[in-house]
Amino acid sequence: MLDEELIETIVISIKKEKIKWYNPTFMIKKANGKWRKILDAKALNQQLADFHFKMHDSIEVKQTIGLGDWGTSLDLSSEFHHLVIQTESQPYLAFEFQNNHYKHRAMPFETKHSPIYFATAIELIMQQIRMKTEIRIINQVDNILLLHKNKDYQKSMTQQIIDTLKYFGFTINTEKWIKTGTEITVKQIAKLIGKLNYLRLQFQEASLFLNIMDHQKAQAAKLRGWNITMIMNKTAIPDINWLIAKLGANC
Repeated sequence: MLDEELIETIVISIKKEKIKWYNPTFMIKKANGKWRKILDAKALNQQLADFHFKMHDSIEVKQTIGLGDWGTSLDLSSEFHHLVIQTESQPYLAFEFQNNHYKHRAMPFETKHSPIYFATAIELIMQQIRMKTEIRIINQVDNILLLHKNKDYQKSMTQQIIDTLKYFGFTINTEKWIKTGTEITVKQIAKLIGKLNYLRLQFQEASLFLNIMDHQKAQAAKLRGWNITMIMNKTAIPDINWLIAKLGANC
């Protein structure tokens, strides 16, 4: 992984005497068997000043999704690495591996300001897409939710938006794509949400997935009752499975 980041100039070598801050770095294994490099920036984050920025939260997601919506969730791969850090700030994002010293040239996702900087950058692209299409867009940092009532229009615009993002250098993670749904009763959805509620206390991402599922369940129950069958999109399931696996690894 380090070799790949060096080739892509995500990280670059730095002389030891020029380092201003060391950050512990380690690897964790993801649910799909691949490895993720973690830069422990907790100590650095305590030194960074706070500033306010409005992010799309789970409540806004629930309010935006309507009954009958067709949706696509685009997962951007290595999203923060598209942003280059100011040269004078790079020595604060240094780490050591096998007696060699490196610094991040591209932004890691572990600093507390990384989501804000990325959301600000990609929002400019999203604004242009909103102006030129009828697609409703919720930008959840590295996850972009596209919504529309018309299935064919939504499908066509999704491909155009993917092409636009690729034009600007972004890569779409297709490993989690699931194009079909599964039939499940509203009661079964409620039972599943109840079993997974403990994840809300552990991971912020879990609240988003569970809130979306809960919103779909509530709308279906209100319109047609608790015993009807609904089509549930399974896109969130791999993410929830990953969260459960991550929780188990930390226990």
